[in-house]
Amino acid sequence: MSTLLEQVTAQNDSSPDVQVRFAKAADLSKELAASAVHRDRTAGIPQLEIQRLREAGLLPLVVPRAYGRIGATWVEGLRIVRELSKADGSTG
Repeated sequence: MSTLLEQVTAQNDSSPDVQVRFAKAADLSKELAASAVHRDRTAGIPQLEIQRLREAGLLPLVVPRAYGRIGATWVEGLRIVRELSKADGSTG
């Protein structure tokens, strides 16, 4: 039995752009995991991690195209945030 999110995600994953952005998020998730424990212990601010999100093009993910941004769907945005949050809940 699949969740509603899984069902909707399956319907929205056909675009190559969606697949590329999710692959970027999965790769970045590995990077975030490496620094998450140290940053949590020191109560650090994830400045480098936010910069990496910006460089990966994921920061303006759900900002509409009318404003010159990606314009991803909320489903795609949620899926990417979930992926990033697996590694670092405070950044994802």
